[in-house]
Amino acid sequence: MCHMVADSQAELLDMAITIGFTEEQTWRWLQHAGTKREHFDICQSKRALAIKAGAVIITQRELGLRLLHRRDEK
Repeated sequence: MCHMVADSQAELLDMAITIGFTEEQTWRWLQHAGTKREHFDICQSKRALAIKAGAVIITQRELGLRLLHRRDEK
């Protein structure tokens, strides 16, 4: 499992649809919706699909820095 995050909720939901989630699943499985911690937990097969669709792999440190930046924006 891994986390899938994005710069915006729209981008995150679009990627979820791209990798095979239904619209209903996106809203059911979206964690911490509307917060800086918003993400999906996805399995390795969905991760591979996301990477093929253009997702960028980041380190845990990079994720932490992005979350800090989000906090400053909100």
